[in-house]
Amino acid sequence: MTASAASMVLPGPRFPHLSTDRGASRESYVVRRAIRSVERSAWDTEQSHVRRQRDLALAEAFHECSEPDWDGYGAEPANELSMGWARKVLSNFPDCLGVPDIAFEPDGDAGLEWWRGPDRVLSVSVGRNGELRYAARLNAARVIGTEVFADGLPKRLVEAAYELVE
Repeated sequence: MTASAASMVLPGPRFPHLSTDRGASRESYVVRRAIRSVERSAWDTEQSHVRRQRDLALAEAFHECSEPDWDGYGAEPANELSMGWARKVLSNFPDCLGVPDIAFEPDGDAGLEWWRGPDRVLSVSVGRNGELRYAARLNAARVIGTEVFADGLPKRLVEAAYELVE
């Protein structure tokens, strides 16, 4: 093989002045940055998908329960204020939780539930005034609370959410 053919097959460093003393070439840094960019993009796409799925599930549940007596037992129709609060609450939950089961309760409030097994459940009821009534069973531990949603989720609820996905 001639020298020119070898250089075509095995090209040398294109940016010799940019190589480091640790043995990594400039190309390796470029590739590493490109991989990180693709990973971030994939993560962002996955998180956007979760958010869209949550919004769709909320809209479907609202539609299914929007008529009076939707359950055949005199239930109130799904409350638009509860749906608005539920949308805000859902946007504050970590995306790693995924999409909860969403249903409206007989009083018109929104119900959100993440189920990971009989001993790993998080349930949140979202009222028309932003009140959150929540309960979690995390193996032997139980978390119960009632708080008004303000600028973010209550600390105990966030902790329970992260413990649910561990």
